[in-house]
Amino acid sequence: MTCSSAGLESQLKKIAGLLVLASFGLAYPAYADINEVATQSAVQLKEKGFVACAHAVDDIASFLFQSDFAYLNLWNQSDTAKHSALVTGAKSYTVGKSILTITATESQVGTCDASFTLVMPFPEECTKIRQTTFKGWPFYSDKLAGISVYEDPSISSVSLALEPFQGGCLAVKTGLFFLSREKTTDKPR
Repeated sequence: MTCSSAGLESQLKKIAGLLVLASFGLAYPAYADINEVATQSAVQLKEKGFVACAHAVDDIASFLFQSDFAYLNLWNQSDTAKHSALVTGAKSYTVGKSILTITATESQVGTCDASFTLVMPFPEECTKIRQTTFKGWPFYSDKLAGISVYEDPSISSVSLALEPFQGGCLAVKTGLFFLSREKTTDKPR
């Protein structure tokens, strides 16, 4: 399979734009009201009893991918509502597959804590990715075994590690969010 350099460049720009959008969009709690994309992952979690914080999985995943995606959900089968859920997701692009993990749980104060890790390969060198796609991200640290880590300029709880990999760059974005609990119409027990 071959692709033209113009086609590859177009796809890379789309992927880079997706990552940039992802870095800014989750800062706004009203996101779910603006772009409601129900993922099958969140639907399945709700059906299995993980209701209070399934929306956190849905919000993060639908924003990062802007559509549904391949997924594998894991949850506690004996007491789903009182434990964390883990989603592993994947989405195919011309340059490769991005892989996403999301963990969500209801906190002791009745809110939702959620974290994500998004891994995406780029065929371009990390230096170029850093100077274009992530040029506004301030340097945070290189104490992660020498890997350069950058902080999202709009959300301090999101970081990005860039590591050279097979002539290209492996981008690993991580984030931690503290979200409200989903409003339910269930009667209290």
